[in-house]
Amino acid sequence: MKGMKGMKGMKGMKGLKGIIFVVFCMLYVPAQSQSMRTVFGNLPESVDMLIDSLRRQDLMDLFEAGHQSGIMNVFNENCQLLDFSNAYLKLECGAVQLELALLPLINDSKIICCIKTACAPICDSRLAFYTTNWNPLDANDLITPVAANWFFQEETIPVIDNFPDFDLMQYTFIPDRQELVQTYNSPKYLSKEAQEKIEPLLKNTGKIYEWKKNGFK
Repeated sequence: MKGMKGMKGMKGMKGLKGIIFVVFCMLYVPAQSQSMRTVFGNLPESVDMLIDSLRRQDLMDLFEAGHQSGIMNVFNENCQLLDFSNAYLKLECGAVQLELALLPLINDSKIICCIKTACAPICDSRLAFYTTNWNPLDANDLITPVAANWFFQEETIPVIDNFPDFDLMQYTFIPDRQELVQTYNSPKYLSKEAQEKIEPLLKNTGKIYEWKKNGFK
């Protein structure tokens, strides 16, 4: 019985945190900043792809004019917008990709889902959330990512020689469905022979989360 009461208490606390989160966004998300052009134009240094604000504006103008040509960042890497709309942006600079998605909340305001993926050569992502004026939000309030064992058929990581002791997780946003896909990339560090042995033990799909206006579920 004590365990059941504890579980109910945890659920209650999580619900309260969700309410506090929505109230926070209502207070601190100005409506005029809720467009991707404004959000990308105000990209902070913590997310910056080493492109100044004028060049970011040029990228958006080029895309909207139907031109595929990119620009160079300070490292002389070619930067190109692969997708751009009022609610979604995908930018590639060398081996790094940036995805920004404006996610609607239940109060008609929005927040930013920010995915930064580096492929060197195996892809690994960093996932973060912000208000549209780039105040950081606690990702734990918005998503609970699955651990590495979820991606195995038996949900038990097998003992394999030279298996990486770190988890490489890639995230990809699907704007048409407002879904987030989590992919486990650590096995790609193995030799081709080892990958062939482990492949039958892995699930054939990534973990899919759907945006529910108060978090990814």
